[in-house]
Amino acid sequence: MVDPSHESLMERILATKTEADMMTKGMNGFYATQPIAIQNEFKELATMEKEMKTIDFPKDIPITLIVSYQVPPPPFKPVVIEIKKELFNDWVEDTPKAKLISTVKIGHHIHYSEPMLVINAIIEMIENVKDK
Repeated sequence: MVDPSHESLMERILATKTEADMMTKGMNGFYATQPIAIQNEFKELATMEKEMKTIDFPKDIPITLIVSYQVPPPPFKPVVIEIKKELFNDWVEDTPKAKLISTVKIGHHIHYSEPMLVINAIIEMIENVKDK
């Protein structure tokens, strides 16, 4: 999974926001200036998170999470990284065959900015599966 989300990520991030933040951000603030694909992703977050909560994270197959811990630009706050670390570490601790690879060099588009990180993770995964 490259740059995965977590079913509780947005809920936890929104809990760090003040009421004033909530009134001035969202589709009327930061997201209004973003490309249409980012706007659409934001609009669908609640639906995606609701669906994600109905699916159990697989525990019996090898999974590699490649995540970014780069501090995001405003309006996001550095606490977002601590939330991501907690959630992704919980996944890995609860999933015996999971591995976590992180980067701070890029936020989104890890596969584009750090292709060798992703390629090496795929090669390692294939090698580990072939050995079984």
